[in-house]
Amino acid sequence: MENYQVNEILHGFQIERKREIPEQKGILYELTHIKTKAKLVYLSTDDKNKHFSVTFKTLPENDTGVFHILEHSVLCGSDKYPVKEPFVELLKSSMNTFLNAMTFPDKTMYPVSSKNEQDFLNLTDVYLDAVFKPAIYHNKKIFEQEGWHYELRDQGDEVVYKGVVFNEMKGATSSIDTMIDNELMRALYPDNAYQYISGGDPKAIPTLTYEEFLHNHQKYYHPSNSYFYIEGDLHIEAVLKKIAHYLDAYEEGESFDLSDQAVVSNTTVRSYYPVAKGEETQEKTQITFGKVVASFDEIQKILAINILSDYLTGSNDAPLKKAILDAHLAQDFYTAITDGIKQPFFVVSAVNTEEKRLLEIKKVIRQVIDEILEKGINKTQLEASLNQLEFTTRDVSEPKGLMHNLLVLSSQLYGGDPALYLSYEAPLKALREALSTHYYEDLLQSLFEDNGVATVVMVPDDHLSERMAEEEKEKLAVIKSSWDQETLKQVIAENEALDAWHETPDTPEALATIPKLSLSDLKDQPEELKTNVQTIDGVTVLTHPSPIDGIVYFNAYFKLDVASHEDLSAYSYLPNLLGSLPTKRSLMELLYDMKANTGRLTFDIGSTSIPGDLDHVEVYLMAKASVLKSKVGDAVRLIKEVLTETDLTNKDYIQPLLLQIYDDFRNDIIGNGHRYAMRKAMSSYSKEAFFNEVVDGLDAYDYLADLVKNFDEKSDGFIAKLVDLQKHQLTRNRLILSMTTSQVDEALINTLIKPFIADYPDSMNYSGATYEIEKPVNLGVVIPNGVSYAALANNLYRLGHNYHGIWIVISTLLSYNYLWNEVRVKGGAYGTGFSSGALGTLAYYSYRDPDVASAIQTYEHSGDFIRAFMESDEDLDQYIISSVAKLEPLRTPRTYGDVADGNYLRHITYDYECARRDEMMKMKKEDLASFAEILDQLGKDHTLCIIGHKEELDRCAEQLDDIRTL
Repeated sequence: MENYQVNEILHGFQIERKREIPEQKGILYELTHIKTKAKLVYLSTDDKNKHFSVTFKTLPENDTGVFHILEHSVLCGSDKYPVKEPFVELLKSSMNTFLNAMTFPDKTMYPVSSKNEQDFLNLTDVYLDAVFKPAIYHNKKIFEQEGWHYELRDQGDEVVYKGVVFNEMKGATSSIDTMIDNELMRALYPDNAYQYISGGDPKAIPTLTYEEFLHNHQKYYHPSNSYFYIEGDLHIEAVLKKIAHYLDAYEEGESFDLSDQAVVSNTTVRSYYPVAKGEETQEKTQITFGKVVASFDEIQKILAINILSDYLTGSNDAPLKKAILDAHLAQDFYTAITDGIKQPFFVVSAVNTEEKRLLEIKKVIRQVIDEILEKGINKTQLEASLNQLEFTTRDVSEPKGLMHNLLVLSSQLYGGDPALYLSYEAPLKALREALSTHYYEDLLQSLFEDNGVATVVMVPDDHLSERMAEEEKEKLAVIKSSWDQETLKQVIAENEALDAWHETPDTPEALATIPKLSLSDLKDQPEELKTNVQTIDGVTVLTHPSPIDGIVYFNAYFKLDVASHEDLSAYSYLPNLLGSLPTKRSLMELLYDMKANTGRLTFDIGSTSIPGDLDHVEVYLMAKASVLKSKVGDAVRLIKEVLTETDLTNKDYIQPLLLQIYDDFRNDIIGNGHRYAMRKAMSSYSKEAFFNEVVDGLDAYDYLADLVKNFDEKSDGFIAKLVDLQKHQLTRNRLILSMTTSQVDEALINTLIKPFIADYPDSMNYSGATYEIEKPVNLGVVIPNGVSYAALANNLYRLGHNYHGIWIVISTLLSYNYLWNEVRVKGGAYGTGFSSGALGTLAYYSYRDPDVASAIQTYEHSGDFIRAFMESDEDLDQYIISSVAKLEPLRTPRTYGDVADGNYLRHITYDYECARRDEMMKMKKEDLASFAEILDQLGKDHTLCIIGHKEELDRCAEQLDDIRTL
């Protein structure tokens, strides 16, 4: 690590403060740009992943989503990099480990990271030019493409709104959770920027003018309003020099303060959310209470509220949640704190209820809180919640640089200490000491005082989507009728000009400005995931190295017999019940034990197959624990108790759990339909793809919907299958174990592995997964959403071909060139891509797409694009570089172990991975010809799944075998 001193000046930046942050194993420097007063934080660590971001405090003054549109638009060309989309060029060609931009309620952030230093500097340079010298000032088409425009190509056509952000927010604002958050923030913060939808309200986005768009960039994208963050093992002066090159051209300007919101009067807002036409609306209202409860700098209080939330509603047996459920006032109930803003707010929410129960819900809440305050909080249970919070606080996910960056901004943006959230030991210690005081009771009392409360009642409406679509059509018809002939011609001409811009490729000279690595910058061989395989007491045990001392990441896999589709459907919900039902102990006793003695304990069902073998799959019930080395014995004990002693016959617990899962499942399909469309489209081509559909796809949803609707009739059969698995399939002969840890010694073997094996009986019985794959169906699913999702898929092996490393490069080429241009840029979809994999996956998808019919046509002509690419002068090497980088993402020790386990179970060896890398590195353009023919084949022989609004599905009806409502 470099060593600089306070007051030292580096490229116009003065070091204001320097200190060690033991929790992050690094030195934190705070710097100020002398000329513009730009703020910069540098966390010097030995992390080889290098992170950079620039963030602007962006305070919306309306719902037009101007900062969201700017976030997209500044990445569409700049002075130094005059290509249409430098962002996409970097996705094609860099070795980035993170590359994105994000809009928040009060800030816009541009983060990048890479393990390669030159690549990191390249990314930094492109982003700096993008935010300070964007092409938006001399190219209005960027605003029209990313924001909104009137779409009209013939005077007789209907006018529609089109734009990437417009379509993205049509999907986002259809989510009930997003709608509730928007209403809450509008009610809680009527006097500052938090009242506005920073992402944009589709009704307001078309009111934003190009001039207002530019004005907001001029006003807010100034160095004096900027916050830079840099982290990792890097040459900081090289980065500062790049930043200073831009900042030195400015004089000091305006910075912005977000005013504090005074406590509001109690208020109630009644609003509506869309459900599908004809869908049941009873028991579908959501009642949410919100209250501003803290300031950003009250870290101890914010953490304590998280702990109290877990205590009150962390499980169906937690006191507040149990009282609501037992009184049959709602199907689900939770509390949470929304932080990362200047004044965090606390939320209490009753899910799937009736509006008439509002007063009764408030009454029960008051009774429970009063009773807790009278008797005192159970500090033993509270300490268990604190233990788990402490573990997850230390066990940061990747990309760590981004996670740390967000923590820094959670204080720095509001004038606070940048290290506040990075230095967590002191507040955690204080929270532990507070267990012996009245601190938590006092905090609980203040949380539920009836002042400053906003109540949002969100009522389902099965005609809302239809009404909103009709209102938009009528509004546009009125607008069109007001245009004279000259205006009509102008709108059509603007669309033709936009089309022409889309069709015009970047010049070779412009493309040459994008900094690129060469193939010689890549390592010849991929990173090897180390796995040691041994047999202990007859069981295969895998061990992987970890850089973290004192923590063991432990996985146990039980191979399952699965004889039928129905068996698999039932088994898929077993992990949701494990750890959420009583054992021989009460659920609260069990959860206390789990939280007190493990950092993380989860259960799941998974599958593996060998590449090329489509008709064979292994199905596993998995237990995964992250635990301190001193607590491995507790992990052994708890996993056995949960797996073998959970009471799977307790319908009083099972039914409400399934109802809660069902509601979350439905909302996820509406918000992330592309994932479900892909699973359905791929499901008939291999046993593993069918597994994915039945366990976590539309099929899984249909099974659950039927089960919860007919619980009295069907629960016995469901429970019988789970009990049979519990009694007969948790045996030693089916077991594979895995550990990821810094050191494997005899003590660990004797306290973890051997006791775990000894806990399960031996058996010779094992039949495996013998279920049958079902025939493909081209399916359409109607959802209450303003946009749609479309997937088209088959399997490479089913089409008669073998997998090759070139497919990895083709995925990048199609996703970031052909599909991006045709489906996203021209079509207006928020996202699109092509996926391929060693198991034979070949799948296209579009995300929040206003025109899935066109997207499908685009998919079907991919082979033509590949042939045209072969004839073009475009560089292939950039796609190879990007594709190679994506095979080596950032991994925590836990994910390292999971991936290494998966490779072993799939028989994917290091030699296999080296061969794929070699195929990628040596490929030439002419090699693509045979792959183009396979894409032609895929265009004719495939399965479709479209999830979206009815009008869009009706347009594609001839291609679908069945259309149904979710």
